Amino acid sequence: DFKGKLQTTFPKYSDNWDVTAYPNGQIFDKKSQRFYNSLFWDGTLYFPKEHYNYKTGFVISKNKLTSFLIEKLEFIGLNTSETNDFIQYWLPILEKNELNFIHFYVNSEYEQFSNNRIQPKPDTSIRVFMEFYGLEKPINLAEQKLLKTERKGFTLVEWGGSELSVPVNKLKN
Repeated sequence: DFKGKLQTTFPKYSDNWDVTAYPNGQIFDKKSQRFYNSLFWDGTLYFPKEHYNYKTGFVISKNKLTSFLIEKLEFIGLNTSETNDFIQYWLPILEKNELNFIHFYVNSEYEQFSNNRIQPKPDTSIRVFMEFYGLEKPINLAEQKLLKTERKGFTLVEWGGSELSVPVNKLKN
């Protein structure tokens, strides 16, 4: 239940994904009759200006991005493979900036973007969404406190992110 408009999905999403997840992490899509390592979706969603009034976050220099992401994502609960996939996807985008503002939405906070309906319900869900923006100069912001999720049993992992189109420092004015 994405609260925006889906743009790209893989495998193709049509009202739902009818898949089976196996203990080794493989996902079998019944419609395409293919195995996948993950499901992919992206979309467009617009928030009111108040959404961007961050009280907490992180300001990270380009040369500290990798170690920062490893530390924070693994603390949240992603395993090494999931953390590596996240970093391989986002690092080339983040490294275009010498300095980045980063804010994470974790687990129930993610629900302001989307909700999942999964049967059977996972024993553990770890959902991470990163909003970021390149900064010209540091901003003063309290460090975000992140929650750790312990993995137990059948675990759903969902991660994503978005580069903000409005500069954070202009929103703070």
